[in-house]
Amino acid sequence: MQFNPYLPLLILAVVVLSPLAFFIWQRRATTDFALVVFFFILAVIEWTLGYGWELSAASLPVKILAAKVQYFGIVSTPVFWFIFAHQYTGRDKWLTKAKVSQLMIVPMITLLLVWTNEAHGLIWTANRLHSFGSHTMMDMSYGLGFWGHALYSYGLACYGLFLFAQSMILSPQLYRAQAGALLFSGIVIFLGNVLFISGLSPFPSLDLTPLTFSFTGAMMTWAIFRFRFLDILPVARDTIIESIGDGVLVMDIQGRVVDLNPAAQSTLDCESSKIIGQPAVEALSPWPNLVKHLRNPAETYTEMLLEGRYYDLRILPLNYRRSLPGGWLAVWRDITERKQVEVDLQKAKEDAESANRAKSVFLTNMSHELRTPLNAILGYSEMLEGELQDLGHQEFSSDLKTIHSAGKHLLSVISNMLDLGKIEAGKMDLYLETFDLTELLQEVVTTVKPLVKENKNILQVNYPQNLGSVETDMTKLRQVLFNLLSNAAKFTENGLITLTVNSSGPSAPWIEFEIKDTGIGMTSEQIQLLFEAFTQADPSTTRKYGGTGLGLALSQCFCQMMGGEVTVTSELNKGSIFTVRLPRTWGYMQALASELTFPIIF
Repeated sequence: MQFNPYLPLLILAVVVLSPLAFFIWQRRATTDFALVVFFFILAVIEWTLGYGWELSAASLPVKILAAKVQYFGIVSTPVFWFIFAHQYTGRDKWLTKAKVSQLMIVPMITLLLVWTNEAHGLIWTANRLHSFGSHTMMDMSYGLGFWGHALYSYGLACYGLFLFAQSMILSPQLYRAQAGALLFSGIVIFLGNVLFISGLSPFPSLDLTPLTFSFTGAMMTWAIFRFRFLDILPVARDTIIESIGDGVLVMDIQGRVVDLNPAAQSTLDCESSKIIGQPAVEALSPWPNLVKHLRNPAETYTEMLLEGRYYDLRILPLNYRRSLPGGWLAVWRDITERKQVEVDLQKAKEDAESANRAKSVFLTNMSHELRTPLNAILGYSEMLEGELQDLGHQEFSSDLKTIHSAGKHLLSVISNMLDLGKIEAGKMDLYLETFDLTELLQEVVTTVKPLVKENKNILQVNYPQNLGSVETDMTKLRQVLFNLLSNAAKFTENGLITLTVNSSGPSAPWIEFEIKDTGIGMTSEQIQLLFEAFTQADPSTTRKYGGTGLGLALSQCFCQMMGGEVTVTSELNKGSIFTVRLPRTWGYMQALASELTFPIIF
């Protein structure tokens, strides 16, 4: 062993770096890149200690062994620096396991060449001692493997320096100072190594790289306590975050404010330099509506009121790889105008509902007012027709029949309007009764036959012999079937109308009625409007066929009240098929009771 005057400087570097490594190890759970920085400093310490051993050794074989030991740190530091630069600048996604493994290929090959150098000389082609004052130093001639690793290491180091420089330019003031400190310390290390390898150092036999690490340790220590490096999360931020209109606030795991964009500063009327690094609960105390969500943060999406304006507030956890908690992100957006629009829309909705209720009441009242005189007109027209026939005045019979037919049509329209008004007002009741389905079908067919014959159509009815009974509202079912059959008769000329009842037996839970015609049919666009009140699928048909568009809308409403539905398939100029599907019994309807929104009376 020998004393070397440079040893105290190396010991100083280790003294500076060791407590720094211990401190960073304690903070490894709060910042994702702390663990990488810890391993970077360990590699530096190993390199420095190995170089100290080399300087203190007197014999060449021991110096060569110490030089080989140093390479564990030499090959590791560029890789850790490269990874650290990516994590600090927010490029973690690039650091997959596969890519990190690829980064280690050249260092591992270099280590293998170092420890087998005597067999090939690819790292050192020659090693020799020369005196330097009272001590000896080792002089080396480098081989191809050494220069290959040097180029690889410089490439990693330069790219890391580029990332720090980019971060320093684009980041806000606080992060700019952090990145600048790291960039400057990296440049010092880089220059020290370049001067040694190139032979341009004022001390040609002395590797200045380990000595520069003491400066790096001092710079990192200063950055930790001056710029809250490791405590303040260095999120990679670009001009989008700076210019975004939403307020953005970042807290670390201890609840301290670590970032605040200009929009947030404007909302809170504060400067980031005065509250960054401070506990959020204390720094933001003038805004209690925000503080109550930040006091015990959890993933939240809510609304808050600040300074008379409404904001959407979203609080999200910031998790890192290995699911380590890293802090919280609070984002708020001004929704005052939207809230005002919502208030206006709610008022408009209430006004529309009120107007709709008033319309329904009006329709109900007017329908009652119109039905009474219409019933009188129908009654007196029938009486007059009978009396005039008895008196032999047949010439007035056709006019009275026209009056009676028009009155019946108008009464039907008014009845439909009355029913629609009751449904909209929530006053339509369901009257349940058990009845024989075959008898109902015969009654409907008898009633609709005159309408079928008007357009020279043929009505065909198909149903099983034993249909059994049905428990539902007989009046509404009769009206639904009559509406669908009369519609088919109205829109079909010289065609076939088929009523088919499908049932798998009296105990089947469902029963289906299919009304098929060979009439004018409909397009898919017309079908979409089919069940809307006061709407004709094709307005042009109103002039030719008449109608108000109420019959099908009421049929659908009645079926839904009875626990079923009406569906339709149609093809233009080829006809339509309407299918009514209803539950057969009241017991089955009880299973659907939670979906019903009307009173059931029986």
